[in-house]
Amino acid sequence: MSIHFGDGPEIQAEQSRYRCLLWTAAAFLLFVSAASFQSHSILRRLCEPEIQSTEAERGVCTLNDFRDAIYFPVAAFLDGKNPYDAVDFMASYPVGDVFPPYLPMTLILHLPFGLADFRHAATGYLLLTLLLTILLAWLCLKLADLPARWCWVFALGTLFLLSRPGQRNLSLGECTVTVGVGVAMALLYIQKPVLGGIGLGLACYKPTYGIPLVLLFLAQGYFLTAFAGVCVAGILSLCAVYFLVVHSGGLQPFLESLFKGHAWAEERWVSSPATSPGRIDLKGVLGRLLQVDPGIMAEIILFMLLVGAGAWILRSGVCAGREGRLSAREIALLVLLCLTCLFHQEYDLIMLFLPLPAFWKMAAESSSRSERRFAHWVVFLLAVPLFNYLQSVTIQNRLGIIPGSLSWRMAASINGVFLFAALILLFRSGMTLKALSCPNSRPAS
Repeated sequence: MSIHFGDGPEIQAEQSRYRCLLWTAAAFLLFVSAASFQSHSILRRLCEPEIQSTEAERGVCTLNDFRDAIYFPVAAFLDGKNPYDAVDFMASYPVGDVFPPYLPMTLILHLPFGLADFRHAATGYLLLTLLLTILLAWLCLKLADLPARWCWVFALGTLFLLSRPGQRNLSLGECTVTVGVGVAMALLYIQKPVLGGIGLGLACYKPTYGIPLVLLFLAQGYFLTAFAGVCVAGILSLCAVYFLVVHSGGLQPFLESLFKGHAWAEERWVSSPATSPGRIDLKGVLGRLLQVDPGIMAEIILFMLLVGAGAWILRSGVCAGREGRLSAREIALLVLLCLTCLFHQEYDLIMLFLPLPAFWKMAAESSSRSERRFAHWVVFLLAVPLFNYLQSVTIQNRLGIIPGSLSWRMAASINGVFLFAALILLFRSGMTLKALSCPNSRPAS
């Protein structure tokens, strides 16, 4: 007679740990493989300082934006110059673009990179971006209230690297992953002024994120978090502003250099709404489709309309989450409003990973059929821009798409159109929830 003892709790727990370890190892290997392949390709085509950036170089050399927006601005700051002075900056350093209108706090945050030679600084920045990618993946899972196991963190991090904006961030040496960590921290700890304020302050590094986020936080009633974020960004920026004013010869010359540098940046072909192949904000999409720059007044009107509508829905509380956490709708609204109301490029689409896990969870766990259908639509509208390789110049050339043609304008506007469609869907959902929550909308008994 044989006796079957079965699997006891200890054996089942051991098997579960073993499976988890295997999945973690597999996800880690996938992430390391993707990171190693891309890093090797990037460092092999690194834009050396002696090579001036041209339009053609954008498709040949890598880490252009690290060189133009981080390394040499910090070098100029350490040399006693004002990197916001576009004419002097372009003439004094081997860069191909002006210093973007970031807050001066960037010069403090990235100060260590200016102390090393360019190749070592570029390698260090690439490694930092990869580490921050892992941190951002962890924050995305925490935002969705999902278990942040290492296997899921590395799997999501691999998706970051395989996505179109993830590749652009790495290859250009962009700072969007750094800002993304700040935005994710601000959203995750929105009810904790210290941690949320640190995250918001880091997000303010790029004013195109900081300005709408601060306004929307105020509309939702998170006054302390908004105030803390402004204080963090202000204190760090003032540390650099003092020296910049001295280097510029006074406050007025420094302010003039800021406005002139911003105007110059807007006129360049990669930034102009009429010619930019990568702008995803509403003004950029309209300008590309109409082949004309809508102008600063149009940008102000669009900003007021989008942020005003978003603030109205968020302030009503119909999209509010539970237990002090932001809901998937709130996260998506905040992210999409940031991306559409002010200047943003293709690499900023990496922010779409912030609400994506939350909607994936909603689609899998919601008991409401309409909610599941809504979540599926949002996931689809967010996923297309993340993996839209039609934006690649190489693919466009193979398809015979000529820059400036109607087909080019349509292909280059896909991401912006999908973002706006997702935003409209969220607005419609918020208005529906608001109508249902209104007592006057209930039928009489």
